[in-house]
Amino acid sequence: MGLKLAVANLVAIAKAENIDNSYVRRMVNLTTLAPDIQAGIWDKPFPDNVSLSNVAVDLVLSWKQQRGRIV
Repeated sequence: MGLKLAVANLVAIAKAENIDNSYVRRMVNLTTLAPDIQAGIWDKPFPDNVSLSNVAVDLVLSWKQQRGRIV
């Protein structure tokens, strides 16, 4: 199991991991993806015109709108 760190915010995570703050924010955004989209990430690839990075940027909270971006 990995080392557990107590951090105050996403910037602190980025500093602790020595990675870019924007990358941390994009990855955290992925936690708000609709459950079926999350499952699809594991079960099958996205259509050629959609990348996981694109999905993580400017993520909308509405699961219906998220699904509309992927189809």
